[in-house]
Amino acid sequence: MTRLDAQSTPSTTAPDAFASSLAGLVPPTNASQGFLRVARYFHDCFAADARGGILKDVFEQTDYRVFATGNETLLTASETRMGIPVKTGIEVHNAAEINRREKYLIYGSVFLVGKGQARGKNAGERFCAPLLYYPARVELEGSQSYVTVALDEQHVNFPLLSTFIDAESDEQAQAYAEAILSQVPAPPFADDALRELASLVGELLPDLDTEALRAFPTLMSEEELRAAMGGPMRLVCASAMLLAARPTEAKGVLTELQILGQTGDTSTPLAAIFDDKALSAAERNGDPSKDTEPIFAAAELSLAQQTVVRHGRTRPLTLVIGPPGTGKSFTTAQLVLDAVARGQTVLITSKMNKAVDVVIEKLQPHLGSQTFILRGGDRSHREEMRGWLNGLLTNTGPQGMPQAARPGEVAMLEDRLRTADDEMDRLSREISAVLDLELTWTGTNMDLGKFDTPNYAREAAAAIGPDEILRRYEEARKLGENTAPLVGWAMQRRGQNQMTALCNELDIAEESRERIPLIAERERARLQWLATTRALEGHGDLNALFTGYARARDDRGRLVAELLAVRRRDALAQALRTDRRALTAFQTALNAKSDAAQDAIFREMDFRALLRTFPIWAVTNQHVAEFLPLVREMFDLVIIDEASQCDIASALPLLYRGHHTVVCGDPKQLRHLSFLREDRLRAIATQHGLTAIEREQWNYRTNSLLDAVNQALPTQDDVILLDEHYRSMPQIIEFSNRQFYGGSLRIMSKRPDTIGLRSVELKKVPNGKRRKEGYNVEEVDAILKEIERIAKAEGKRDARSKTSIGILSPYRDQVNYLNKQLAAKLKPRTLQDHQVAVGTAHTFQGDERDVMLLSFVVDPTSHRATITFLNQENLFNVAVTRARQRQVIFTSLDIKGLPSEHLLTLYLQYAADLLEEEEEAEQAARDGFVGELAEALRDQGYTTYFDYPVAGFQIPLVASHRNATIAIECDGVPPTNPLPDGIDPVARQAILERAGWQVHRLPYRRWVEDRAGCLTEIASMLGTDEE
Repeated sequence: MTRLDAQSTPSTTAPDAFASSLAGLVPPTNASQGFLRVARYFHDCFAADARGGILKDVFEQTDYRVFATGNETLLTASETRMGIPVKTGIEVHNAAEINRREKYLIYGSVFLVGKGQARGKNAGERFCAPLLYYPARVELEGSQSYVTVALDEQHVNFPLLSTFIDAESDEQAQAYAEAILSQVPAPPFADDALRELASLVGELLPDLDTEALRAFPTLMSEEELRAAMGGPMRLVCASAMLLAARPTEAKGVLTELQILGQTGDTSTPLAAIFDDKALSAAERNGDPSKDTEPIFAAAELSLAQQTVVRHGRTRPLTLVIGPPGTGKSFTTAQLVLDAVARGQTVLITSKMNKAVDVVIEKLQPHLGSQTFILRGGDRSHREEMRGWLNGLLTNTGPQGMPQAARPGEVAMLEDRLRTADDEMDRLSREISAVLDLELTWTGTNMDLGKFDTPNYAREAAAAIGPDEILRRYEEARKLGENTAPLVGWAMQRRGQNQMTALCNELDIAEESRERIPLIAERERARLQWLATTRALEGHGDLNALFTGYARARDDRGRLVAELLAVRRRDALAQALRTDRRALTAFQTALNAKSDAAQDAIFREMDFRALLRTFPIWAVTNQHVAEFLPLVREMFDLVIIDEASQCDIASALPLLYRGHHTVVCGDPKQLRHLSFLREDRLRAIATQHGLTAIEREQWNYRTNSLLDAVNQALPTQDDVILLDEHYRSMPQIIEFSNRQFYGGSLRIMSKRPDTIGLRSVELKKVPNGKRRKEGYNVEEVDAILKEIERIAKAEGKRDARSKTSIGILSPYRDQVNYLNKQLAAKLKPRTLQDHQVAVGTAHTFQGDERDVMLLSFVVDPTSHRATITFLNQENLFNVAVTRARQRQVIFTSLDIKGLPSEHLLTLYLQYAADLLEEEEEAEQAARDGFVGELAEALRDQGYTTYFDYPVAGFQIPLVASHRNATIAIECDGVPPTNPLPDGIDPVARQAILERAGWQVHRLPYRRWVEDRAGCLTEIASMLGTDEE
C-alpha cells in the first residue's frame, strides 16, 4: 500500500483531450442539459464554500505558534532543524498526537498579511496566513526540543490565494492561479528564490504588495506581523511552526466541476441520479436476482452483505445504510475483493482518511504481496511505494519476480472453487434434510405414545403390516354384518372366524377387536418412525455436518484469496512484459522534484496500463483530481463511504469515474458541514435558473450525497440496511438502537457473560460549572483522574494490550481546553500507549475506542440554547456510539432540570436506570424437551437461559459455566419463533458464530436415546467444577 503526494496533480481531463481548451470542447452525445446546469451551480457553491474554511488568520485559527526569527534556515537548508523551548515542544508534541485526526503540525512560510480594501470582496477582513506550508514534526531529545520539516512535501494554500484573484471568469481565475503556482520554487530556496514569484504575483494581482519578498531570507517577527495586519495586503517573509486544522484541497474539485459544467457529460451513475431516461434498458433494469455467479468473498457474508455485492455488480447505483458498528468497512472490503477477483478495477473514496484506511486494513490480509493498493491523499507512504516499484522493476523486492500463471493454474483454482461451492451446497441440503427428518422423527415418536391400544404381538403385527391388518379387519367386520337371506348366517360365521383368527395373531382378546384399527394406525406410525430412524442413520451427525460446512466455508475463503493472488501475479507479470514503460513513468513521476514536473509526466501516462497493474485505488474525495484524470467510467466500480458527510458537489467527479457506484453511509450520523451563507446560496441558485423543486433537491448546504442518491433510486430494493452490530457492548449500543433505529439492529455482542457488566457508567461531577469561555474545568479534572486511574491499573501491560481511550465533547471550547490540559499534565507515553484521542463528534465519526469518556459540559445554569445544541439526533448518535467496551459519562447536570423529551435527558435517564438493573434472574421451569434438558443441566451446576435473545434471534437454550457459554439448538421440536424470510438454519448458525457463539446441536431423538451421553458432551464443552 502507498499514499501518493496530495499535491501530485496529473491531468484532470482525459489524456487525449488535455490539449483542448475548455471552450473548444463539444458536448458528448450523452450530454444532459439538466445536469450541465446543476453542475455549474454546484461548481459555484463549492467555490464559495471552500473560501469559508481556509486558513486566513494564524492568530485566530491555530492553537500553538512558534515563529522563526532572524534569517530563514530550514527552507534554505542551512540548518536541518529549529530549536524551540522544551516546555513548548512537549505541549505541541502531545497536542499534535492527540489531535492527529483533525489537525496537523505544519511549518508555514511566505505570509499574506494585511486588511482587505474597503471596496474589495475582502473588505475589512484581516489576514495573516502562510502561502506555503510543509509537514513538520517535533523531536524531543532529553532537555531539548526541535522542529524538523519535510521539504519535499511542499503545499500551496490555494484557497487563500484564490481569495485575491479577481478575474472576469472562472477560466481566467484558473489560469491566474496556475501561472502563480508554476512560479512557486521548490526548496531548498536560494536567497533570490522568491523574486520571480514576487514579480509575477505583483503583475497579476496589483493590489497585493510583494516588495517585501525581496528581503528573503530575512524574516519578519511575530510582533511585526501583528502590526502589519492593520495595513494594506502584502506578501512578506515570515515563517512559523503552527498546529493547524487540516486544509481543504478545493482546487482539483473546482477544475473538474468546471469541466462537467462545460460538457454536461454524464456517466451511468450520474444519469441514474440526474437523468435516468439516458440509461439503457440493460442499465436501468439490471436484476441482482438473476446474478447467480458465486461471490468471491474471503469470509462468510450475511444476507444483506451478499445483497450489497450482487447489487454492486448489476445496478448503476446502490445505497448501503450502515449504522454504527455494523461491519460497513468489512462489507466494502468484500465488495472490493469480489470485483478484483473478477478482473475489475475499483476506486475507494471517502471524505475522511480514517474511513479509507479502515477499508484498506480489512483488505490487506486477503491480498497477496503482489497486489498493491494505490493510496492517495498525502505522502506518508510515498517511500514505501517507491521501494515497492523499484523492487518490482529490478527484481530485487520482497515480493519477488512475478511469475505468469502456469498453464491451467487459474482453471484448476476455479474448479476447486466450484467444488467448494458444490460441497457447501451439498452440506446445506443435507443439513436441511436432517433437520426435517429430526422434526419428523419427533412427531412420529410422540404419535406412538398417543395411541391407546391394548397390548398386542408387535412382531406379528409388523409381519402382517398395517394395511393388511386394516384390510382383514374391514373384511371380517363387513362379513359379520351381512344380513342377506339364506347366505347371511354363513357370511357372519365366516367373518367371526376371520376376526377371531386376526385377534389370535395379534394376541389380543376378542372383546378388544374394535381397537384393531388403532393398532393398524400405530403400526403405520411405527413404520414411519423406523423409516425415519433408518434415514437418519444414513446421514451424518448434525454437529459434524455444521462443522464440515464451516470448514468448507473457510476453505472457500482461502481459495478465493489464492485465486486472487494468482490472477494478480499473472496480471503483474503481463504488465512487466507489455506495460513496463507506464510503470517506469509512474516511478519517475514519484521521484519528480516539483509538482509541475510531476504533472507533465502524469499527462503523458497511459493510465489504463496503470489500472491493469493496480486495480485498487483508494483516496479521499478532495484529492482524487490530483492523481487521476477525469475519464468517464474509468473504474468498473466506485465506492463512496461516509456519504452523509459528503457534499454533492465534490461527489460528482467521483460518480463520473465509475460504471457502477455503491454509496455507503448513515442518515442518522453526522451531516456534511458548509460555510456557505444562505443568502449566497440563493443568489447562486437564481443565477443558474434552478426551479423551486431543484433548489430543495440540490440544496448544497443541507443535502448530502446520501440524500441525493436516496431521492434518485427507483426502487427500495436498491437501499440495503446492514443490521448486524458487532462493535459495542449491548448497553452501549442499545440506547441508539431504540432511539434512532427502531430496534432494527441485531446486537451481536450480547452474551450471558455480559450480564451484570456496567459498560455504561454515569459519573456526576460535583460543583461542575461551564465557564463563560465555554469549558468545564471540573469535568476535565475528573476525566484526567480517570485516565490516570486506567493508566496506573494497566501499567504492567504490554502497550499493545492497553485500553485505547477517546474523549469526546460536543463543544469545541471544551475540546480545546482538554487538549491543553492533557498536553500539559499527562506523560507522552500515556498518550501514546492508550492512543488517547480528543475531539467532537465530527472528529470521531468513523472512529472508535475501547473506552470513551464523554463530557457534556453544561451545568444547571447554562443557557437554554447551549443545552438545545445537544438535542441534534445525528450529533448525539455519533457521540454515544464510539465505545467498544466501556463508556463513562461525566455530567454536571441534574436530570430533573432538563426537558423530559430532550435527548440528553433520555440518555442520562437510560444510564441511571442501568445502575439499578439487577442480573437476569433464573427462569422458571419449562415443560417438554427444552425444559427437561435445562433441568438436567441445572442439576449438574450449570446456569441456563430460555429463549435467549441475540442477533435478532432467540436461542432455545443457553448454558453457561464459569467463563464458558454455549448456545444449544434443540432440534426436532417446532421452533418457538420462525426464522425471518431468507434466513435458513445454516445462515442462522453462521450469524451466531460470527457473533462469537459456540453452537451445539442436540436433536430430541438423541436425548431420548442417550441422555447421559448428551450431558457428557455438553459438560466437555462447558467444563465441570471438578476440573
